[in-house]
Amino acid sequence: GGRNPRFRSIDWPDERSPKLWSFIIEHLTPELERAPGWLDHPNGAVCLTALTLVVEDPNALTGPYSRLVTGAAVSSGDGAVSIVSGGQRLSFVAPGALGRFHAGLAPEGQGVPPFQAVLSVRVSALDRARDALNAGQIGFGDLGDVLRVPPDLACGVWLEFRAAQ
Repeated sequence: GGRNPRFRSIDWPDERSPKLWSFIIEHLTPELERAPGWLDHPNGAVCLTALTLVVEDPNALTGPYSRLVTGAAVSSGDGAVSIVSGGQRLSFVAPGALGRFHAGLAPEGQGVPPFQAVLSVRVSALDRARDALNAGQIGFGDLGDVLRVPPDLACGVWLEFRAAQ
């Protein structure tokens, strides 16, 4: 309708996010980017719930990221750091720890750390997501409470669909 979306972005300095390029975007015209008709996805996606990244040293990111996300709950140990805020989780895991946080997954073949390993999406119903994946002829694993699309079909990340609780 003749209006352009506007945003402001900030690149995080390398010393704040060791070996992990990071940036923040503030949407200045969210009404242009989140129109009601665009928010109903055939797969039932409701929101992103988690992002897991494989990094060499998760503990190096604890301080910078916990300061970035105000009021976040930060936990660390067992080869990982998790930051939870507003129902979303950002996790940094060491290469050998991925399978402890995402059962059955290993980072082999996804690249050299750092890299995004798993993106989790909440869906309104797993049956709806399952039907959309089947209709699109997209291969996935069905673990009962989670559907997983492998990295070779999802731009290099494991894409998980989980039902809303």
